[in-house]
Amino acid sequence: KILVHGDYDTDGLMGTAVMVGGLTALGASVAAFIPSRFDDGYGLSSASIEAARKENAKLVVTVDCGSNAGDIEQALSCNGVDLVVSDHHIPEENNLVSGIIVNPHFGPDQDLKSLAGATVGYLLLRETASEMGVSLPEEPFLRLCAIATISDVVPISPFNWKLCKEGFRTLAGTRSPGLNALLEKCPQPPFRSHHIAYYLAPRLNAAGRMEDGNLVL
Repeated sequence: KILVHGDYDTDGLMGTAVMVGGLTALGASVAAFIPSRFDDGYGLSSASIEAARKENAKLVVTVDCGSNAGDIEQALSCNGVDLVVSDHHIPEENNLVSGIIVNPHFGPDQDLKSLAGATVGYLLLRETASEMGVSLPEEPFLRLCAIATISDVVPISPFNWKLCKEGFRTLAGTRSPGLNALLEKCPQPPFRSHHIAYYLAPRLNAAGRMEDGNLVL
């Protein structure tokens, strides 16, 4: 069983939805954990270890966090749990995870260093599907990555521009009742980045920062 460990902001929540949905489509048994800002704080912590134990998970896959959680990686390992990190935060040597990390800051491509955490998770998911000989559809994943990209205020590199263009194009056709309800607060489509920044992102962020990010997930 896999525990997908996200974050309580919009990027982390969209990335968790992408990873849970994608891994489930690939046939995995998946649970999700969103830490509480008030009780657990940011990133991996003792609460992450307890969540893995509660779900009887043997693998934790992070989205938008985890690069600098070497101490938690060791604790998970002592409990028989492996860790795969997908993250976009700058790695720090003093507590860096020693196992599998997918983080664009380790690569030479400057454009990719501006990816949102959700997009890093999505690209890992696509590569995993490719290794399995399975093709995943772009949607509903791209639209969630586009929302994460604007919400996390990352630079709009050529890669991110193309991703957002494609993701915004399909927003009006989403079958998600929750997302449709939020989009009703926006001016009519076609949707653009300012619709995300000023209408969607504040509402999506509010759940995790004021109460419980699981409301969004």
